Amino acid sequence: MERTKSKEANLKIGFFSRSYAFNRHKRLSAYSTMMPEAKLILFTTNKLKDIKKWNGIKTLEIIELKPTIIGYLKLINYCKKNKVKYLSNLGHPKSLPIILINKLLNKTKYIIFRGLLKNNLWDCLPFANFADKIMVNDVLLYKKLKKSPHKDKVYYLPAPTDTSFYILKDKKEMRKKLGLPLNKKIVIFVGRVNENKGSEYLLEAIKSNKDILFIVIGSISDERFKSLKSPNYLYLGKKDGKELVEYYGAADIGFFIIKIEGGGLAMTSHECLSCGRPIIISKRKDYMGGKGVIFPTKESPESVNKTLRDFFKTKIRNSKELEKKCRDFAINTCSIEKFTKNYRRLFLDRE
Repeated sequence: MERTKSKEANLKIGFFSRSYAFNRHKRLSAYSTMMPEAKLILFTTNKLKDIKKWNGIKTLEIIELKPTIIGYLKLINYCKKNKVKYLSNLGHPKSLPIILINKLLNKTKYIIFRGLLKNNLWDCLPFANFADKIMVNDVLLYKKLKKSPHKDKVYYLPAPTDTSFYILKDKKEMRKKLGLPLNKKIVIFVGRVNENKGSEYLLEAIKSNKDILFIVIGSISDERFKSLKSPNYLYLGKKDGKELVEYYGAADIGFFIIKIEGGGLAMTSHECLSCGRPIIISKRKDYMGGKGVIFPTKESPESVNKTLRDFFKTKIRNSKELEKKCRDFAINTCSIEKFTKNYRRLFLDRE
C-alpha cells in the first residue's frame, strides 16, 4: 500500500501558460476532478499581474516563471529534477517552443493541445512531429489530423463541462431572484466581448431588437460597448460560477456567434446548454450541431437577427422538452462524467 501511495505521489502532469485565462482555469479545475491522484503543475508568468487568479484548485501547484527566455529555464530545471509524466500547453500555440525545447533537453513527453483550423503551418513543423500525443477539441480538425502522418497520436476531447454544477433552474424563479423582468425575452452572452467573439453581431442584435433584453457578462475590449447605453442592454461585468448558473437559468437563449475557426463549441456554450438553455452559434460551426444548437442561415447580422426573432416566435422556447434536450446534448457531448475515462487515457495512460 505504501509503495502504491508513493508511486501516485510522483504522478505529475505539467502545463505551461504564459498568462491567465478563465477558460484555462476551468480546464485545469476539470482535470483536477478527473485525475484526483495526479499532481498538476502549472508553469506560468506574472507578467500581467494575474497569477493569483489561478488559485482555488486543490491539486494544482503554481510555479512562477519570469517572462524571459532565461526565466523559462526554471521550467527546464524543474523537469530535469522532477519526474513529470507529460507536459502540455493549455491552448495557445506560443507555448509550444519551450515545451519542445524541454523535451529535447530532458526527454519529457509532451501533449499538444490544439483547437483552431486555420494557420496549421505547425502541422509540418517539429512541434507535432516530436509530440507524443495531440489533443484536439474540434471535430473537423480531428478528422483532418486522422488523415495526416500524426493520425496514431491524435485524441478528440471536447472542453470538459461540470454538468453537475451547471444545472437546470426554474426560469421565473431565477428572474425574480435576480430582479429581471418576468415576461421579457432575454438573451445572454458570456465571455470576452471582442471581434473574435462576434461583438459586431451582438451589437447589431442589441440595436435591432429593442424588445429583447441582452445580458452581457464578461470583459469588454470592443470600445463600442464601453459607451453603449440602451434600455435593452444590461452589462453585469464578471460573475462567479454560481451566479452564472442563475443567469443562464433566467435567460431564454445564449448568444455565441464566435468568428474563430474551429475550436469546437466554447465552454460558455456548453455551460448554457447544460443549464437547459439553447444557443445560437456561428453558421461556420454547423458541423457541431445538436439539440438546442441553432444556426443562422447565413453569417450576417441580418440573418442572425432573423434567427433570433424566429426563435422567439416558437412556443417550444419555454418548454421542459427543450430544456431536457439541451441538457442531454451537453451531458452526451462535453460532460466530465462522460469524458473522464478519455482524459485519463490521454494524461495518465489509464482509465
